[in-house]
Amino acid sequence: MTDSAPSTPDLASTAFVGAGAPSTTATLTSDPQAAYENERVQSVLQSDVGVEVLLKRLKLSIGSGKEFSSFLKKRAAAEEDNATALKRLIRSTQEAIRKSDGRHDSFSSRLEEAMRIHEQVADHSSKFAVMVSEMHDSLTDLCKETDRTRKMLKEKGLKEEKNVVDAEQTAVKMQGRYNTLAEEFDRVRTGDPTKRSLNKFKNNKTGPQYEEELYRKVMTAEAEYKQRVQNAQSMLRDLLNVQRPDTVRQLRNTLETFDAGMTLLLQRYSNLCEALYLSKGLAVSPMKVDEFGARSMSEIANEVDNDSDFVKFILHEGSGKTLRRKEVEFKQHKAVTGGSFAAVTAVTPVTTRPKAVASTPNAIKGAGVVGTSTAAASAMASSLRQQQTAAMKPKASPAVPAQQKFIPSTAATAATPPSGADSQYKTSSMLLPDDSPGAATPSTPTSAPVAANSPYVSIPIPPVPNGNSSRAVENPAAIDSSKTSESALLATPQFGRMFGVPLEVLMEAERVQVNVENVDAPAFVIKCIEAVDKFGLDKEGIYSIQGSSQEIEHIQSMFENQNPLFVDISDPAAYHNDVYAIGTSLKLYFKALPDSLCTDIAYDKFFEASKIADDNLRRDNMHYLVNELPDANYTTLRYLILHLSRVQDNFRANKMTIRNLANEWGTLLMGGEAKDAEAHAVVIGTILTNCYSIFAS
Repeated sequence: MTDSAPSTPDLASTAFVGAGAPSTTATLTSDPQAAYENERVQSVLQSDVGVEVLLKRLKLSIGSGKEFSSFLKKRAAAEEDNATALKRLIRSTQEAIRKSDGRHDSFSSRLEEAMRIHEQVADHSSKFAVMVSEMHDSLTDLCKETDRTRKMLKEKGLKEEKNVVDAEQTAVKMQGRYNTLAEEFDRVRTGDPTKRSLNKFKNNKTGPQYEEELYRKVMTAEAEYKQRVQNAQSMLRDLLNVQRPDTVRQLRNTLETFDAGMTLLLQRYSNLCEALYLSKGLAVSPMKVDEFGARSMSEIANEVDNDSDFVKFILHEGSGKTLRRKEVEFKQHKAVTGGSFAAVTAVTPVTTRPKAVASTPNAIKGAGVVGTSTAAASAMASSLRQQQTAAMKPKASPAVPAQQKFIPSTAATAATPPSGADSQYKTSSMLLPDDSPGAATPSTPTSAPVAANSPYVSIPIPPVPNGNSSRAVENPAAIDSSKTSESALLATPQFGRMFGVPLEVLMEAERVQVNVENVDAPAFVIKCIEAVDKFGLDKEGIYSIQGSSQEIEHIQSMFENQNPLFVDISDPAAYHNDVYAIGTSLKLYFKALPDSLCTDIAYDKFFEASKIADDNLRRDNMHYLVNELPDANYTTLRYLILHLSRVQDNFRANKMTIRNLANEWGTLLMGGEAKDAEAHAVVIGTILTNCYSIFAS
């Protein structure tokens, strides 16, 4: 079937349909009211204010014409921009369709047909823009010409009106002079002493002489006054009979011509709009003249046959290729076929735990904490690998090595428990053989005593070697508070039953204890956040001001020496009302995690996403990366970020904006080095800004 262009109306042929110029002459009817109103209009136009009224009306019309002209210019530009953008999109789409990395079947061919329809739509828009632009030029010229005519008629009409007014004022002045001289002449002639004389100095003239002089002046003033009046009357008759009607007529003609032209252009624009949208509609869905006529876009889309395309593609790709490879067969070497070997030595499985190879802190980013020595970080990495190997290794024998020891906890405050209570500690503690790195010596304290009826389960933690570590493991309660500063606490957080434990291990242990399907975050995190929500949202500098070192040690000791599920910090008296210590302890917890909350695996991806300049694209990338986090990390991050959002909501009181919070928490949650703190802040700031869309579920 051959493609045929849809039959669409031409814009030029439909632009002037029904566009007639309005009549420029008023229609007189036999209606008495209309005749009366027409007489009133004429009386106003021929009055002293007629010219001013017409000038004002013409000025308003010109103003409306300029506004309409401006609209036409912008409308033409908008339609041209739309057509240009659509054509550019069509070209790029057609190039993409022809590339080899897309489908080349019924879908691509129908899509190309749709692009051709879009080309027709773009062509109609371009023609419309050209015609509207021509209308703008015509209206602009009309406005300029009418404005020049108005200024000329204004100058002429107002000058004629002013000449008559000036002549009348001159006649009035001459009347005053004439009356004054006549009164003086009457006083001198009658000798009336009650009348004031206007001539105080008669220059030694006698009465008859002065009277004669006054008489001549009166006669002269009377003649001049009469002449001025006659001149004013003559000018007024010319104004009323010739000049004013001519000015009014010219102003009315100019006004009616302009209004008619502007109305005609409006009608033409309306017809152009109708033709444009009709043309676009017929391009998308042409009228059916016969069965061989042009197809609409919906008909083109309905012709896509995915099933047939799929069958053709599979058969094409499979043609000429080996559909099933040859099965592998065993072929014994000729050197062995003679029976040179009488037996094959059996390989016994290795039942001992493979010895872990220590790695540097750079190899496992975030496995240690800032401030931990190289040897300590290596030992932690080795212990974690041993735990993972032991969990994944198939058991060759159910026997347990003779000597087993618990991983020591830095929160331990008691000696090794008596043998009778040993069963309390074997439930979930991770056992290591004697020869494994990080195994405790018999004299090393193992863990705090746990009551027999306590639901708390000992949690496996990474061991901290005693010999190579630059930081000895101490009991938080026994630290000399006078020698410990807040910065030192942030640099060397204390490890124990809770601090430094992998996040998923701690949350799984707490989930088992409370017997629920899942938990949102570790109990310590939840309790600290609840305390800050309750007492610290209005505290200035929360999370940026460090709390008292004594209170921080006290809070750590409470959670390390007890089951975190049962620790109660809802009363601020438990930490002497130092909510800053709660915030610092929460930051210490995340700093002590073996793996950062955003995970070391995803660190490079987050770091690259922070470089994206476009806010929306950077948000979408962060959203994807957050969704890829492990469940424990995702739920904990969600719980923390939503809390930080509540902190930011109160920034007028606590001065903690999104930027300040991102600077405080960026490296803590991301890991990495301090030199990349700006990138870390961008990551956390983006997540915090868009938290309700990223964590919408």
